[in-house]
Amino acid sequence: MPNENNAPEKIQRISRIIYVLLKIAFVAYIVFGGFQLVTMILIPMEGVSTGGSIPLLVWRSTTVLVPMLPYASAGEAAKELVQTVFTVIALGFGARVFRILREAGSPFRPEVVAGLKALAFTLLFAGLAAGAAGFLAAGIAWVLYMVFDYGCALQNESDTTL
Repeated sequence: MPNENNAPEKIQRISRIIYVLLKIAFVAYIVFGGFQLVTMILIPMEGVSTGGSIPLLVWRSTTVLVPMLPYASAGEAAKELVQTVFTVIALGFGARVFRILREAGSPFRPEVVAGLKALAFTLLFAGLAAGAAGFLAAGIAWVLYMVFDYGCALQNESDTTL
């Protein structure tokens, strides 16, 4: 049986670790998005000749650290950029939730519930670009939002009863 007095400390400790990891991923995806944008602007699409390509390295979702390759089409390039933008937004909302947990320790706070709801909607829109995995992640985030919303209501009721 877990010790209730130690639970807030564990939540804060684990939330601190996850928060740092999400912030690192957030910054990495911003850099990744910048590389994608540079790739879209400077590297020609297939069939369009501009006299060569720039010898830089880029990390695309389909290839890792390979010389810049032209995107097959403008649609493919735009889809990858949109996925990256929604990933950055989702990482930001996720980091916000874990920052609140890191500071407060109590998961049943209105700020956490609002952050989970925003994360679920962001993942839903990301699912439009990413496909089934994005929709599944949105569904999981939405269920977590509902659980935490209910927990917040119970916490509020408990606090006002005592």
